[in-house]
Amino acid sequence: LNKKVGGSATSAHLIGYAVDMWVKGDMRKFLNFVKQYCEDKDFDEIINEKPKRDGSPSWVHFALKSKDGKQRRKILTIT
Repeated sequence: LNKKVGGSATSAHLIGYAVDMWVKGDMRKFLNFVKQYCEDKDFDEIINEKPKRDGSPSWVHFALKSKDGKQRRKILTIT
């Protein structure tokens, strides 16, 4: 699946350190929940992926560790 969607050959998804999440309902609230939940936890990144016109994510990418094992606590948006 990673190859089919054009994912990186070194993707954290391939080793179980990343997941793309989608929920029925308000994705903006879900993204805010994930950010709040992770405030005091180690993680690599939370990404608002391909936001819609209203700013809500199409999905939320969450990763525990980067490929070099770091937990950078990055929160960003990728369009």
